[in-house]
Amino acid sequence: MTTTRDQGDADEAYIIRSEQKDAYHLAQLASLAEPVARGVLGSRFMDTRGGSISVALLTIYTAITTGFGRRTLGEEYTNVQQWKGHKMLSWKMRALLVLSIPAPHILKYLIGRSGVISRLSPTLRRLLSILSSSTTWDIARTLNLIAFYCGSKYHTIKQRIFQIRYIDTSPATQQHTDKPFEVLGYMLCVRLALQLGALAKPYLPQVPLGAVEVPAVEMDGRRVSLIGEKEEPVEDTRETAQHNCADAHSCLAPRDREMADGAGHRKCTLCLENRTATAAMLCGHLYCWSCVDSWLREKNECPLCRQHTTQKDVIPIYNL
Repeated sequence: MTTTRDQGDADEAYIIRSEQKDAYHLAQLASLAEPVARGVLGSRFMDTRGGSISVALLTIYTAITTGFGRRTLGEEYTNVQQWKGHKMLSWKMRALLVLSIPAPHILKYLIGRSGVISRLSPTLRRLLSILSSSTTWDIARTLNLIAFYCGSKYHTIKQRIFQIRYIDTSPATQQHTDKPFEVLGYMLCVRLALQLGALAKPYLPQVPLGAVEVPAVEMDGRRVSLIGEKEEPVEDTRETAQHNCADAHSCLAPRDREMADGAGHRKCTLCLENRTATAAMLCGHLYCWSCVDSWLREKNECPLCRQHTTQKDVIPIYNL
């Protein structure tokens, strides 16, 4: 149903468009800042803590817009503005919004370095692990979006906590559609139900296979199963032979023994960790795919032998 707006609240479509516009500009800033940060901080820092650059950019962007009482580029584009109650945001609230962006990441880093979690009880450690997991926050964001699509005024969890809403500042009266994204809310409900079901599956009671009664009938005075006789498990001769060996290592084939001996040497020389998603260069040296991809963005050569190599020459190696 389409009606004429008689409230100051902004339409959901304009709020979503504002968020998308801000996300686009932040992505452009990130693409420009990444080469500079990689050159100053190094590839290893960017590969391990590259997310901190995005947090820093978002903090700076929010500080020079919302922090100074200005609207963001997305809010300017859609003619919406953040209000609390019936007035504009105070300087204390604007400062709180800016500080709320890096505060969780800084707090998590400080707690991890101080070792406070190791001194807590197992119950509290489990509770903190659940509250800080990405799955918990994903479920919370999904619940908030469901409420927003079904008519709530708060698009993000932060706005819901601080009771900040968007108002329409366009000079002309715009047409307002009641709950235009209600269908998306229902679809998110289905997605959330499937996600919760997958999370709860390991905790549900499992029915043992032997407890299921096998259907059978009486034939010629004997009981016959309708699904056939139960097959006896086939003995694994390889496992038996291994148990008969005095040393499991000596039972391996020469090729398998060499691979077992070299398991401790399967480290990437770039990140100094066990290789993940192994990639091979033309010279035969092996690295993590993400590590060698970051390296070749700066230098088209092998880190060990310095042979000329480009990104298109890297070959993925599976099961190694």
